[in-house]
Amino acid sequence: MMAQRDCYGILAVMLLGVAGCGGSTGDSGTVTGIATLDGKPVAKGCTVSCQHVKSSLPAVGTINENGAFSLKMGGTSQLSTGEFKVAVSAPRNDLNNDQIMKLKAEGKSPPSDDEFVPQKYRSYDTSGLQLTVQPGQNKFDIQMSR
Repeated sequence: MMAQRDCYGILAVMLLGVAGCGGSTGDSGTVTGIATLDGKPVAKGCTVSCQHVKSSLPAVGTINENGAFSLKMGGTSQLSTGEFKVAVSAPRNDLNNDQIMKLKAEGKSPPSDDEFVPQKYRSYDTSGLQLTVQPGQNKFDIQMSR
């Protein structure tokens, strides 16, 4: 008799635990968007970086060839709700010295970061970009200009 009651107690605790897990997105949201510069999609490989204002936790997304991005925080698409500061950075310059010398010999220079993203947008402090993440799905388009 006692063992049966213990089993019911354990079952009740397990059911309460399962009922409390999942389904609720009250503390997190997903963020997708399109980044443009002067009305055209930002170059593939540029990065959208965000920092949660209260916790300083980062969220990052890489921009694709259409200017679209999706933010991730800690490897997941679920971001903490609240206010974020936003910056956009240029793609990494993967040119080696030989490639740079070849460009210079042709009278060209490697692309500068300003060609991809103006300086003001590359810092949280100067970008003027802010994002408020609400529970559920969030759309955050970034419209930059020179």
